[in-house]
Amino acid sequence: MTGRTRERIWSLARALACAAAGALLVGCSSRSEPIEIANAWVAATPPNATVAAAYMDIVAHGSDRLLRASSPLAQQVEIHQTLVEDGVSKMRPISELALAEGETVKLEPGGTHLMMIGIASAFATGQTVPLSLEFERAGTIELDVPVMTHGTAPHGSDHSHH
Repeated sequence: MTGRTRERIWSLARALACAAAGALLVGCSSRSEPIEIANAWVAATPPNATVAAAYMDIVAHGSDRLLRASSPLAQQVEIHQTLVEDGVSKMRPISELALAEGETVKLEPGGTHLMMIGIASAFATGQTVPLSLEFERAGTIELDVPVMTHGTAPHGSDHSHH
């Protein structure tokens, strides 16, 4: 093999290696998570509470559905929607939460939220609560959600119905 042939082979090998590495880097950098969770918090509870509420912003980068939620600190976690009927605010569980592509769904006091039912002990400010969210397409997302009082929460809510 001549020096010129060897040089061409090495040039071609380097070009292929760079192209392959570039394709991998582009593939990694252009992919975003299908679901992003922001501003998550659980409301601090009084000492004898048996329920707590969790709030957050869910950003969907593709159509999906929140199917269920769970926590080892609650017997069950339900998706709840708050409705006003005849001037009275009422909560009702919903089976799932649809997420449209590009949409940010706000789980917030006075609206849709996660209701943690059967908590064993009160949640105090500064504590974190493990929470699992199961999505139809994105799979399960595990969170450690900080406990906050309504006045210090990311949404700045002063609602106190939970």
